[in-house]
Amino acid sequence: MQRLSPDSLRATVQRLSGFNTRFVGTDSSRAAGAWLRERLIQAGYAEARFDTFTVTLDRTILGRRYVLDRVPARNISVIKRGVRYPDRYLVLGSHYDSVNLTGSNTVSAPDTTFAPGANDNATGVAVVLEMARLLRAMDTDVSVVFILFDAEELGLWGSRAYAERARARGEDVRGMFSIDALGTRATDFPKAFSIDVTSRSLDLGGEVAQAALNYTSLVPRNTSGMGYLETISNRGREGCDCSDHQSFTDQGYPGVGVFQYFGADASFHTARDTVGAVDFALVNEIGRAAFAAATRIAGFPGRSPDFDGNGVVELSDFFLFATYFGTFRGEARFEARFDMDRDGAVGIEDFFQFAELFGRHY
Repeated sequence: MQRLSPDSLRATVQRLSGFNTRFVGTDSSRAAGAWLRERLIQAGYAEARFDTFTVTLDRTILGRRYVLDRVPARNISVIKRGVRYPDRYLVLGSHYDSVNLTGSNTVSAPDTTFAPGANDNATGVAVVLEMARLLRAMDTDVSVVFILFDAEELGLWGSRAYAERARARGEDVRGMFSIDALGTRATDFPKAFSIDVTSRSLDLGGEVAQAALNYTSLVPRNTSGMGYLETISNRGREGCDCSDHQSFTDQGYPGVGVFQYFGADASFHTARDTVGAVDFALVNEIGRAAFAAATRIAGFPGRSPDFDGNGVVELSDFFLFATYFGTFRGEARFEARFDMDRDGAVGIEDFFQFAELFGRHY
């Protein structure tokens, strides 16, 4: 967590704000997407890709009407494969589009109104890029998906496209973090930030809350002041409908929203959402809490059952495992990589986990 770089966070927010707007379908949005994909490639993810979809809507948001017809959009995603359970996924996501709701009354084409979107949501994108950079060289038990969503501001279009496809493919998504708008500090609770959860994601949200208490000076706080986790029902559906974790909740996956404190006075969706208004110390600390929780949930350090590293879990790995069976932490012969359940001993539970993965190819 100490390697999470405030300087890198600031540089990313400054660069994304420099595109003037990242409204879906604009030339500057496409340029921003290309720059973000290149950042992921530079971090070591040569397979970084665009996932395309289209946006068609007629919707009024805070008095401003948007009429879009098959506007092309694209998410940017990479997968870091887990060493034990590569078919289980933790999704770390953030939307990169921006919007200014203070312009003309009706928009019937991609909107070029100035919308720097520094806090909402270049801050979240910066944290996801930092997590991707730091986790690149680390092994985790499960696979981690890093994804930057398009068209969130008009109704969670990018995350909905991804979550629906994941469900259709039968993917085993164990959790999703939406990192969204981190940079405005509340005057009444300057050390507060918010975690939005639903009933199926209480444990996931609790990991973020505990990580904040363990590793930062922040206190997770809901708007009532009576607890840590915010659970909101919206129009009869479970969830806040306020960020991209909602799309995963709708598909039956556990999802958590990580935000600045809900009560903070921020300049969302205006031309005033600029770099100068962002509190980067707050962004860094919320990012650390999310990163610590994510690494714990993903299973760091990853313990691969392919002990000899030849790409297959087979008898040679079993013979290695058997050599260390019955050892305990503190003994000279103990090696942590054989303690797959991390309980301090190489025992029968570790054998059961090894047996579950016997025959797997990596």
